[in-house]
Amino acid sequence: MTQVSVIVPFWNAGQYVLDALRSIAAQDVPVHEILVLDQGGNSSSQVFPEQALSEFPDLKIHQIGRTSPAVARNLGLEKVTGDVVAFLDDDDLWPVGKLQRQLSRLDGYDVVGGLVRPFGDKRSLNECRRDRVMYNVGAYIYRREALKPGFTTG
Repeated sequence: MTQVSVIVPFWNAGQYVLDALRSIAAQDVPVHEILVLDQGGNSSSQVFPEQALSEFPDLKIHQIGRTSPAVARNLGLEKVTGDVVAFLDDDDLWPVGKLQRQLSRLDGYDVVGGLVRPFGDKRSLNECRRDRVMYNVGAYIYRREALKPGFTTG
């Protein structure tokens, strides 16, 4: 059975991160683990760990200090154990069914992507602008093996 690990870089998005985690929990496919890389931040972020752990007791939170989201994601890759990796920024949401749709298409591939729907002024999936193709790391799932340094195909 496929095990999906989700990596969430977190910095100064205390008002959004619980909604991001809820969008992971709302997927049709349960995830193996959620790893939050906490980079500290302002006062709205300081209450995050307690709130998140009360709602998501299996959540793994690692304090890593201030860095870039890319470095946080790479640190997360060193810690996750699932065979499929997904990323979600702390101020983004996944639509229901994202993982199921992408996992059903992963057979034989290392990466499966999807569309991105930018938010309007109201942060709600019902208030989004139309879907578009653009690179956003949270729109993809990856075989963990394909993300290792030195990976080659064939």
